[in-house]
Amino acid sequence: IATQCFLTDYVFFETDTESELIAALEQSLQDDVNCGRPLRPNLVAMYAAYRPLRSLRGIAGSTSFDFEGIDQNVHWKKLIRMQLAEPDEENRLRASIPRLTSIENETSVAIQQQYEESPYPRWSGIKWGQGQLPIGFRQSAPTPRRSDQEREHRILIAGCGTGRNAFIYGNTQPNASITAVDLSRSSLAYAMRKKRIFGFDNIEFCHGDILRLPETERIFDEISCAGVLHHLRDPGAGLKALKSVYSGKGEFLLAVYTESGRQSVVAGIALRKEYGLDATPDGIRRFRKLVYELPEQHVVKGLLRSADFYSLHDCRDLVFNIQEHRFNLLTLSELLSDNGLAFAGIKIQSSVMELFQRMYADQNAAKDPGCWHAFEQAYPGVFGSMYHVTVRPT
Repeated sequence: IATQCFLTDYVFFETDTESELIAALEQSLQDDVNCGRPLRPNLVAMYAAYRPLRSLRGIAGSTSFDFEGIDQNVHWKKLIRMQLAEPDEENRLRASIPRLTSIENETSVAIQQQYEESPYPRWSGIKWGQGQLPIGFRQSAPTPRRSDQEREHRILIAGCGTGRNAFIYGNTQPNASITAVDLSRSSLAYAMRKKRIFGFDNIEFCHGDILRLPETERIFDEISCAGVLHHLRDPGAGLKALKSVYSGKGEFLLAVYTESGRQSVVAGIALRKEYGLDATPDGIRRFRKLVYELPEQHVVKGLLRSADFYSLHDCRDLVFNIQEHRFNLLTLSELLSDNGLAFAGIKIQSSVMELFQRMYADQNAAKDPGCWHAFEQAYPGVFGSMYHVTVRPT
């Protein structure tokens, strides 16, 4: 339970009685730590189900545990590693993150602060194409990797967050040189800790703002920018910056919010504004409690179908973000055109493509955003909360 609560960033609402009891337990444990007394693991785990262990001063690396009658099983070791060792490692790694650009844009600074406080998302495994596999698992023998001098294909992950997408590219294109950029050092430190586990030597995680990438004079053959542009004050400025560092040789992939698939989020944003709830842990917990108490038919109840609703940091990203734009495929196509780009295709499941081909027999229709827009009108919400489109320079 403590492990689950930590992974969800202590998202659960607690009563006043619980808060009083956990405060007393915290004081008792802190006294034991200060006096050097062995801690009872069951009490530690109980505390860790409400607060992160690192909130106890001096517990990391200096406290012994009274394991009498306690099975030191894999779950206990995982709890200690996850709550104490891994955060300490991330703190050490922060200093080693290379700086690619400065961050000065007002909205970028605000978004940076959000993800410094709430790195997004926490994850434990990656889909290597066939289901969710644990860290350290490889489907097949690693492809022989080239040296840095031999890597000619350059990939940019623009807004890499905690690194999951970068590792997918690292696995599928082991001979490419991958630069993964993000505003948040907290997120990047999380990604670098994962890199030590995976061992990908072709990924460089860098701190910077995609708006300032042109200043680096780097050029990339392939770009993936997922879940980023819709949080910029001016998405067009982001597109312009990415286009200027794109060689045009490989795929240029964008993922942005859909208007049709985020109606419950839009209603949720209105609800938290109505109640004056801030993006604090208490505000997010109160918001979730409100959602649970709404009538079943309420549009905001749709948030219960989102995995992000069940984690504090993820719920903040979902409903409390600094900035959000949403698109349909016509407005997205217009934005692309205004910035020297054009819609080239959309990535969807094969079952959706079959539906589309029943509606449009012409093969060229798949490259026409107007056809996809009409298809979405016929099947509202078919793309979920995000479009995944490929684009090309005009």
